Amino acid sequence: MWGLTPFEIDAALRLLAAAACGLAVGFNRDLKHKPTGMRTLGLVALGACLVALVGLQHEALRSEPDAMSRVVQGVLQGVMTGVGFIGAGVILKLPGDSRVRGLTTAAAVWATAALGVAARSPAGR
Repeated sequence: MWGLTPFEIDAALRLLAAAACGLAVGFNRDLKHKPTGMRTLGLVALGACLVALVGLQHEALRSEPDAMSRVVQGVLQGVMTGVGFIGAGVILKLPGDSRVRGLTTAAAVWATAALGVAARSPAGR
């Protein structure tokens, strides 16, 4: 298939799966005319998966379980915290209004990033 290595095919399929998850969540939100739809959530999932793919591909990590563990923890913490800050930016509490707006949007962004990282997870490896 176009001279791609098995790793490249696997990575492309994982990125495609991550983007599909984000697009699916975003499609539901677009149908309900909510902010943060398909494009945004597709990119969030794709970006999270890409960061996880790149962070875990260094050859030296494969022979060092402790180093791999630290990198996995760092990737998870970094992606989820960073995306949490993006999600926090959509939460509003207007003066004089008892309601908080944007919590579902923030949760959708955060959960979509988690789906993107999960798409990277090496099943059975």
